[in-house]
Amino acid sequence: MQVVVKSQSGNLLLLQGEANDTVRDLKEKLYYHVHNPPSQQRLIYRGKQLDDEKLLTSYSIANNALIRYLPVSKEEIRLNCNLFTGQFLSLNVELDQSICHVKELLHQQTNIPMEKQRLLLANKQLKDTETLRCYGMQENDTINMVLKLPRRIPLHIKMNHDKTITIEIESNSTVADIKEVVFINNNMPPNKQRLTYNGKVMLDSTTVDDYGLKNYDTIYMIHRRKSRNQAVIVQMENDQTLSVPAKEDSTIQEIKHLIEEQTNIPWRQQRLLHDDVLLNNSSTLADCQLQLPCQLQLFSSDILQIYIRLSVGKQLSLEVLEMDKIYDIKGRIEDKEGISILQQTLRFKGKILKDQTTLKSCDIGSGSILQLKINVDDRNCCVM
Repeated sequence: MQVVVKSQSGNLLLLQGEANDTVRDLKEKLYYHVHNPPSQQRLIYRGKQLDDEKLLTSYSIANNALIRYLPVSKEEIRLNCNLFTGQFLSLNVELDQSICHVKELLHQQTNIPMEKQRLLLANKQLKDTETLRCYGMQENDTINMVLKLPRRIPLHIKMNHDKTITIEIESNSTVADIKEVVFINNNMPPNKQRLTYNGKVMLDSTTVDDYGLKNYDTIYMIHRRKSRNQAVIVQMENDQTLSVPAKEDSTIQEIKHLIEEQTNIPWRQQRLLHDDVLLNNSSTLADCQLQLPCQLQLFSSDILQIYIRLSVGKQLSLEVLEMDKIYDIKGRIEDKEGISILQQTLRFKGKILKDQTTLKSCDIGSGSILQLKINVDDRNCCVM
């Protein structure tokens, strides 16, 4: 279907839409013509303002229907902020900007990371995804910033010879930090350790908070034994085979890099499967329960360009593959924006995307726009 959008100046814009598009999706498309973020747009049909979360079909919008576009007037106020350091700041902000945007402004002036800020108004914590208008803020209102402090968490580490040790570590510690503590307690070098939680290998750069670990949760440790080089036989799409040297503790990503050296197929465009099961980049052959020598199937796919619309109005561009999972996309967002995977909810055409689904199965193609919502979890917050 297509709709006609009429601006205040009388200009007409023809936009292509789909039956399952939401009003928000239409605003996203309009953004590229009017350069006004969706939060600053009002769409009117038959005298009624359209709700972002509703489908266009719920308003009985027919093909070539005329919709009026009105920009939301920007209302600026001066907002004061008391920092936990004793410093006092004033910011010029718009009422329709989010709390997350305010944190970004404070980060620019103070270098205090956004994830460590906790903003309060009259002792009430402000949610990142809400706007200043939602809290009824007025000129010269004052908010207070307190520091989010890491918790200390006791954890069980179960060794592969049935021995269990208990350690205590801070919630913002990395997996690499945990391995160092295990080394001190058990004299096992970090590079010989592989830690898993809920059946997933824990990456050194991730933190305790990323996995949502709670008091006395159990992490399983497997001792990495020295393995000798053998070969992975890779079945190509043209029916040719390729022999790649590998060890049991080689990761799928390492194998892809070796394939790239021999074939010039960029590793990001490679999909490796075993018995029709897609293998994750961070997993080792041992994690996938594959014994050498083994045979893998290689498929390549084109790189897609997708866009992530953040709640602060910022847009992020990513190069992805159609078989990438939503969880992988969240990991890329975390790498670029520092937003924990556990705090992310992604939507496409109004639907929440599940972590284990692929872009292809969600009908996400090149040029698609995904909306990111940041979920605020207050469990780890402490007032200082």
